Amino acid sequence: MEHEKIDFLVFPHVEELDVIGPFEVFGKINDVTAHHCELRILAPQISQCAPTVSTLCEPAP
Repeated sequence: MEHEKIDFLVFPHVEELDVIGPFEVFGKINDVTAHHCELRILAPQISQCAPTVSTLCEPAP
């Protein structure tokens, strides 16, 4: 199975994020002042975010 490396995903206004699925999480940076968290992961795919949370699910270029 090939993995796509996504360096950072930014989820604005999310203080806590659960990562569910076949993802390898390499780090998590929380900044509660700016209300964002960044994850560095290897993931086969990112399909959706929780529908109840307003987030951005776009990988950084």
